[in-house]
Amino acid sequence: MRYAENHKILGSVLVSPCYTDTGNELERMSGYYDAPWKWDDIRKNQKNISLFYGDNDPYIPQKEFAFIADQLTPDVMRIRGAGHFIDYKEFSEVLQHILEKNA
Repeated sequence: MRYAENHKILGSVLVSPCYTDTGNELERMSGYYDAPWKWDDIRKNQKNISLFYGDNDPYIPQKEFAFIADQLTPDVMRIRGAGHFIDYKEFSEVLQHILEKNA
């Protein structure tokens, strides 16, 4: 998401994204979440935004997805029982969505 703050891109497929360190010390130490997000720029610098998330993600709280969806108004795909997609060997939902958006 940060790249789109300052660059025009065609679009983003966000999979289990977060906008805070979610209380994880290593994420906090990275400094990635220190600067405020430029939500308007992220949204304006791309044509399409899609958000995929599992309704039972064990790492990212559901409120993170809701907040990102409010800020970016993406196409939202909540995948039941997907967790954090770690065990996914294929992710046909993403491909299908991209093909439909670009048909």
